[in-house]
Amino acid sequence: MKVRTKLILALLLLSAVFITSRYLFAAFEVKRVRVLLQAAIDDKSFTFDKLVDLKGAAIKTFVYEYTTWDEMVNFVQDNSLTWAEANINENTLKTYNADAIWIYNTGLSEVYSIKSRQAAALKNIPFSIDAVASTLLKNRFCHFFVKTQAGLMEI
Repeated sequence: MKVRTKLILALLLLSAVFITSRYLFAAFEVKRVRVLLQAAIDDKSFTFDKLVDLKGAAIKTFVYEYTTWDEMVNFVQDNSLTWAEANINENTLKTYNADAIWIYNTGLSEVYSIKSRQAAALKNIPFSIDAVASTLLKNRFCHFFVKTQAGLMEI
């Protein structure tokens, strides 16, 4: 083989190695970036979930404690507004970091409600009670978010 042919073959081989290594490097870099982005998304999602849990812990405590309170059960059955006004008031909203409280009986009729100044624009519960009736009949508690005029509201 002539020297010129050997040089051309060496140059072609070197070019093939360079192009292949460049392609592999780009493919690995794309994969690395995807892994990093997914890790960032997972981290932010985890942080958001923890933040929602921490912020909602007071409301969750309120719901669980008041739901199992015998006097609350009696109030819902008897509809004694004096008990509700004494025990579920502005101080209750502040204590549990809530903007509004709606209490319904098992017939899905509103028994009592109270709203903070921030939620005063909400005339009624910001969703159809019939929409969650089937869930409430199956589970004692449900947790979701509703978009209102004032922004996102945790229910």
